[in-house]
Amino acid sequence: MDDSVVVPLEDIQVDDRLNYIEKPVVILDWKTKTLRNKAVEMVKVEWKHCKGSEWTWETEDETKEHYLEFFGAADFEDEV
Repeated sequence: MDDSVVVPLEDIQVDDRLNYIEKPVVILDWKTKTLRNKAVEMVKVEWKHCKGSEWTWETEDETKEHYLEFFGAADFEDEV
């Protein structure tokens, strides 16, 4: 058995539908994705125990909504 693919049971979390819950580890990078008529802020998120790729690009707004602890207070100075 390949130990690199073994996940300890205590690290596994599931929701009420028994779906595996991925946890972010760190935000690696930021970029702005330009669409036809608007710009979308994106963050590159590294995931813990992610199947496949170890990181994905996610929208900054959605990531802040679910994982606010990864954004420092300085990110919100303009919103006060």
